[in-house]
Amino acid sequence: MVVSVFTANQLLPVVNAEVVVTSEDNAITKTSDTDRSGRTVSFSLPAPSATVSQEPTNALPFAQYKVTITHPDYYPATIENVQVFGDNLTLLPVNLIPLPELSNGNMNNVVIIPNQNL
Repeated sequence: MVVSVFTANQLLPVVNAEVVVTSEDNAITKTSDTDRSGRTVSFSLPAPSATVSQEPTNALPFAQYKVTITHPDYYPATIENVQVFGDNLTLLPVNLIPLPELSNGNMNNVVIIPNQNL
């Protein structure tokens, strides 16, 4: 997974945003800061093999993760239920909202992606 963090409707990259990726059971936590292009390193995350989706089974063909992004000049953002498929690179673009002047940044922008019926 690569997370790209922007502001101004994805026109400006956010440099040095902290990105934390956590598994559903909190057993896996990975952290990276964004570079000058607003991108993280590529996170290597466990996910089911693509063959799981090719056979009849009740198992989900993806793993789900929570991604939290923080930066001192922007409202924090949390994206839950991010789906990661095995053998595929997941790209997650995130748009941060700048804090108004003299703000303490206590507001958190949470996005919950609904479960997919596959």
